[in-house]
Amino acid sequence: ALILGDSAISAGITSAPVIIVVAFTAIGSFLVPPYMNTVILLRLLFLVAARLAGLYGIAMLSSGVLIALCATESFTVPYLSPLAPFAPSALTDVLTVLPPWQMRRLPGELVGAVRRRNRTKREEMP
Repeated sequence: ALILGDSAISAGITSAPVIIVVAFTAIGSFLVPPYMNTVILLRLLFLVAARLAGLYGIAMLSSGVLIALCATESFTVPYLSPLAPFAPSALTDVLTVLPPWQMRRLPGELVGAVRRRNRTKREEMP
């Protein structure tokens, strides 16, 4: 892949940012389960954007995808919650998940009539 990429750049067939995008999408395809067909479409869109506008096209398409994710909701909860509508109290579940016995309150987006989580088996034990 390195030799083919280098020869394609030397021959002027493609540019270096296109090769970088292809490498990232190839690596990313191993990280996502095969039933995620959206990734295939996004990969092709990013390749076309990289070919037409280079790194600027990649940046514009990335910002468009981020805007689309910010506008998406799942069961009336924002898709990127608690990052998109920033909620500092709910950031404990973003990078790491607390053990169930330390999760006392529900995030603000999920609060209805009940503000506390259900008790776990460990909390009920004396």
